[in-house]
Amino acid sequence: MHTIALVAPGFAVAPDIRETAIANLRSHGYGVKVFGRHEPADGRFAGTDAARARHLMQAYLDPEIDTIVCMRGGSGCSRILDHLDFGAIARNTKPLIGYSDVTALHMALTHEADNPVIHGPMGIDLLGAPAERSFQVLADIIARRFDTELTGADGLYIEQTGRFSGPLIGGNLTVFLSLIGTPEFHVPDRAVLFFEDVGEYDFRMDRAFVQLRRSGILRKAGACLFGHTRLAGSDDPDAFRQIAMSHLGDVTGPIVFDIPSAHDRMKLALPLGHICRVRANTHSVDLRFIPAAAEAPRPCIAV
Repeated sequence: MHTIALVAPGFAVAPDIRETAIANLRSHGYGVKVFGRHEPADGRFAGTDAARARHLMQAYLDPEIDTIVCMRGGSGCSRILDHLDFGAIARNTKPLIGYSDVTALHMALTHEADNPVIHGPMGIDLLGAPAERSFQVLADIIARRFDTELTGADGLYIEQTGRFSGPLIGGNLTVFLSLIGTPEFHVPDRAVLFFEDVGEYDFRMDRAFVQLRRSGILRKAGACLFGHTRLAGSDDPDAFRQIAMSHLGDVTGPIVFDIPSAHDRMKLALPLGHICRVRANTHSVDLRFIPAAAEAPRPCIAV
């Protein structure tokens, strides 16, 4: 039996939501262990910084655990980074799944511990109407089925065609930018950048892309993928794309918007840190993933 650890490294989780996620996981045949289940909340957080880090470390060091699923994002993941033993994690690697604020953990675990991290469904996605799709994504993660072909029927907007292979880096754009200047922040050259966000205003997103450009991060991008992102206070479905494209003139490889791997469309898991082979034409996007140690990045090829 595949055993999943449920952890709450950021915001606290309502007990009924947690218990429903546990029951649903077990009904799908998974073993479940919950770390920090009885930890008292510390304000908005699921315990103190030290306590949340301790629970995550317990999950890594427990030999019965196969995969770690974060219950939710919100905020607080970056607060626990200084409390983690990355050396111990590197000796006990196991996939950690989440998105949103979990981007902070993804960046740190990839760079500091070479630990597999997945932009994918969290505990809060394992209940309610979307749960069955989330469970299919979870099954794909466990079976390491990441390769996919997406078309316009999936809601894609293919801005720029081409081919490119490079390490997949990113996650939630706001959280990603908050890590610049920290020890765990690292963007390799010739990367495939992936970003998504939720509930941000247009001026904040424009500011974010200015930061990406002026900090040199966009110069490292051979391709850009964006999850479905709707801006706060705007009914224009193209607003985010228009802001992004005003800053992406130097990216020569594929640029694709509305990848279904975001807050409101979590239909696809993305293994961050893997080599991502992107092939985009006018009708579809083909994504293939290879563990980073298996292949070096390839140059961009025009189509």
